[in-house]
Amino acid sequence: MSKTWETELLNELVESLSEGAEDIGIEDINGNDVLVMEYDSENGVEDCNIMVNHINEDSTEINVMVTLRSGLGEKSVNDVLSLLPYLNEYLTVGNFGITVQDGYFYFNTTQEIDEDMDRDKLLKMIGTVLDIAVNTSEEAMEMIAPVLDGERPAAELMNEDTAIIQF
Repeated sequence: MSKTWETELLNELVESLSEGAEDIGIEDINGNDVLVMEYDSENGVEDCNIMVNHINEDSTEINVMVTLRSGLGEKSVNDVLSLLPYLNEYLTVGNFGITVQDGYFYFNTTQEIDEDMDRDKLLKMIGTVLDIAVNTSEEAMEMIAPVLDGERPAAELMNEDTAIIQF
């Protein structure tokens, strides 16, 4: 696989996904082409990055990382850290995480892809992975936003019989 194949795929994704994002484009992040989509913040999702990773000659993957909140303060970071096992417990795809240094709360998932797959099928599969990532992120934000906004203690949320349903 060549860098050109990856870039062409990302360009096709920009065309097919442009309706669902407020702003969409390909950016160079640390020497890699990354599709970056910014969303209307009403849905609980700030942005989504999609990257094609060529692992070896036989393996390529698509990585989808959704930013739920960035720049969280120390209390919110600690609340998210306490909630990560709860949020990740029943997920079948992906995981939630946080970078402690900058308070970057995210959902991440990866899917192996086949460069020889019919392009329309490949784009549909990537769209499905993206839908799952965004829906999972939105569902999590509905649950956790009151904790991040200081309206509810994290311990109270963990005592509820609630789980994220991925679809």
